[in-house]
Amino acid sequence: MTTPFGKTASVRQIKFGENLRTEYVCARCDATYCELENMGAWRCTAYHPMVRANAQSVYECCGSPYLTAGCVKADHTTGEHNRMARAQSELETPINSEEALFMASLLDCPLDALKTRAWRFDDRTKQWRVCRVDWGARTQAMHKQYRQ
Repeated sequence: MTTPFGKTASVRQIKFGENLRTEYVCARCDATYCELENMGAWRCTAYHPMVRANAQSVYECCGSPYLTAGCVKADHTTGEHNRMARAQSELETPINSEEALFMASLLDCPLDALKTRAWRFDDRTKQWRVCRVDWGARTQAMHKQYRQ
C-alpha cells in the first residue's frame, strides 16, 4: 500500500488506516460510522451528558423526555465515551502529528481541513487532542440543573 504522498505505508500505518476505516454502530444513535470521518466531527444526535433519566423520565441535563434527541454535540461512540468525565482530557483522543497527516492523506484533504474546533495542539505533549464532545455545551448542560 502506498500513501497519497507516494511513500510505501508502514505496517503500523496500514493497521492504523484499517482501524480508521472499520465501520461501527453508534451505541447512542445507531448510526453506522468509521473513525476516520467521525473523529472531532460531533455528528451523533443522541448524546446527553447526564445519561440517567430522573423519576419524571426526563434527562437531568436538559429536562428533555427520555429517548429524545441529544442536547450536546458529540462524536459517535461504541460506548467508551459514555462515562461521566470530570475533565475535558477524559473525553479527548490523542493523535500525533504523523497520524494527523496520515488521516488527512486518507481523506485526500489538507490538514487544516481536518482540524475542526474539536482539535487542539498540546504544546506540552506535542500531540493533537481531539475532543469527542462539545465540552463547552456539555459543561453548560451539566450545570443547567443547578440553575433551575
